[in-house]
Amino acid sequence: MGWKATEDGTGIVKDSVSALNVMSADKMYADPEATAAATVSGNIDTKDKQAADKGLPVSFTIYDNKGDKYTVKLNFKENGTGTYDVSVGDIMNSDGKSLFSSYDDTTKKYIPSTSAPTVNFGGNAMTATSVDPVTGAVTEMGGTAVALTFDKATGKFSAMGSDKEGIATLTINTGVTGLFNDIKVDFSKMTNYASGGSSTAAATRGDKDGKNAGKQVGEMQSISIDGSGKIIGSYSNGTNKYLGQLALAEFANPSGLEAIGGNLFAETKNSGEFDGIGIDPSSGSSSLTTGALEMSNVDLSAQFTDMIVTQRGFQANSRTITTTDTMLEELINLKR
Repeated sequence: MGWKATEDGTGIVKDSVSALNVMSADKMYADPEATAAATVSGNIDTKDKQAADKGLPVSFTIYDNKGDKYTVKLNFKENGTGTYDVSVGDIMNSDGKSLFSSYDDTTKKYIPSTSAPTVNFGGNAMTATSVDPVTGAVTEMGGTAVALTFDKATGKFSAMGSDKEGIATLTINTGVTGLFNDIKVDFSKMTNYASGGSSTAAATRGDKDGKNAGKQVGEMQSISIDGSGKIIGSYSNGTNKYLGQLALAEFANPSGLEAIGGNLFAETKNSGEFDGIGIDPSSGSSSLTTGALEMSNVDLSAQFTDMIVTQRGFQANSRTITTTDTMLEELINLKR
C-alpha cells in the first residue's frame, strides 16, 4: 500500500493510499524517445585521399518517436584547403534499407522512391537522385551541401555553414507529423590536422553532454526502493522512473495496536484510526533501509535472568517430585 506515481513516472501523487501494482502491464516497459541531437568529432586529415575523391563517410544512429532505429550517413568532401562540403549521403532503416529507394517488381531493380522523405540539412533541401539498382543504397544526393570550414592556420573548427557554433539541423519528414524530432548536429569538436593521411572523424547520438540521444522502447530489468520509500523501475533503455511510494501509517496511540503475529499489527479503538493518507517515510530524520534484516531487539541480560529463574523453579519442582517418590517408596516398604 502506498501512493501512486504520476503518469510519466517523474513524481509521486501523495493522496489516499491504495494498492501499488508495480508489475502491471503498463509498467513493464518505458516509452521510447526520438533523437534530438548528435555530435560529430574527431579529425579529418589534411591529406585524406578519400575525402578529396568520393568523400569521407561518417554514420550515426537515431531513433524516431516510436523507437524505430535508423542510420544517418553524412559525406565529407574536400572543397579547397580547410573546407569540406557536408551532405546527407543516405538514411537507412533498421533492416539496412534506404528510405530513398523502393523495389520495382517489373524491372526487379531498386529505383528512387516516389514517396521518399524530404530531408533538410543545415537549411538546404536534399533529395536522392540516383540509387544502386541492386542494394537500393543512395549513390547520388541532389541539393546544396553545407560548408564545414576550418582555420587554415591552426586546423581548428571555424564554422558550419553560417553557424559559428557548429550546429546544422537535420529535419526528416516522412509525411507522418511528429515521427522524427529535428536533430541538431554539432560539428564544433572537429579538427583538420595532418595525421599521416588517416582520419578519425566519428559521430554519436546526443549532444556534448550525452543528452537528447533518443531511446528505443525499454523493458523492465529491476525494481529498487530508496530510503524515502520510493519504488524505482529500471529499464533496458536507461530510463529510471517512479512506480509508487510506500507510505507509513500513523496512529494517535501506537501502543494501542494489536499484535496479530508475523510483525503485523491491527488497528483498535485504543490505537485510533488511520487517516487513509499516511506520512512520508523520509519525514523528519527517518528513512527506510531495504535489503536488510532487522537485528534482534531482545534484552539478553533480562532473558538470561528469566532463564535462570525458570531453571531454578524447574529444579525445585523436580526435587519435589523426587522427594514424593521417595516417601511413597518408604510407605510401601513399611506395609510389607
